[in-house]
Amino acid sequence: MGSLAMPAVRHHATQIGAWVRKMLDMKSDTYPNFSSELLNELLLSQARALVFSANGLARLTISLDDAISQTLAMLQNPPAEAISGGDLATRLDPQRLLLLTAGVSQISGKPIDSLMQPIFEAHPGVPCEFRFGKIFSIQALESFHRVVTHGEESGNGLLIPEFVVEDVARGAAFYAVKCQGCIAGEISLRLEDFKAKPRVEVEWVMGMNSADASPELSKLARSLADSWSTAQQLECWVGYARQCAEWWLLASDSGPQLPRSR
Repeated sequence: MGSLAMPAVRHHATQIGAWVRKMLDMKSDTYPNFSSELLNELLLSQARALVFSANGLARLTISLDDAISQTLAMLQNPPAEAISGGDLATRLDPQRLLLLTAGVSQISGKPIDSLMQPIFEAHPGVPCEFRFGKIFSIQALESFHRVVTHGEESGNGLLIPEFVVEDVARGAAFYAVKCQGCIAGEISLRLEDFKAKPRVEVEWVMGMNSADASPELSKLARSLADSWSTAQQLECWVGYARQCAEWWLLASDSGPQLPRSR
């Protein structure tokens, strides 16, 4: 009852009530035990998380009242990046990084690409000495916009905004593969075991239109991962993993443990 009686909540009582009634009418499988109390608390938790994210990602101090207004606005008019499948209203979650980042983007006026740029500035590039045949070329996708655009061009569902934000926060790095100048697929790599014996592993590799990777493309991905072999080369990956984790901690108070520099 305490949260429902807060001034910020009372100020938006009519709008919150309309959203709660909509959710109760939907009877979504997402919330099989719907209740007005649960939904009020869910919306309030989302708003509280947005207050935290706005300060962390944009150095913007907002009130809970402003955060509730922004959350309700997103429910009524969801940003395109935040609705990668399903009704946004059924998927509120104060730990969903895309919702938080999209909310900060709207309230601060900064695009998601800008809010995530600190991560991508540390994204490991392709080692200069890396070679794999004459017909293949690999390019690091070093911005949120480039990753999503490449996903659209290649028809790869794994590169929709939701998955990109979540995967990058967990340390994934993305690479575009071309064969004789034409898009052939994507590779996602990640640093593993950063505490003991760090190594770069293949997270996934995908052909065009989410097709399974060919044996040659899979071999290319493994060869690329192995091209960071020395401690000095791996240091850039440790730095990237740290930057991803630090960004996650700024975006959400449920972030990960930070990797240590070697």
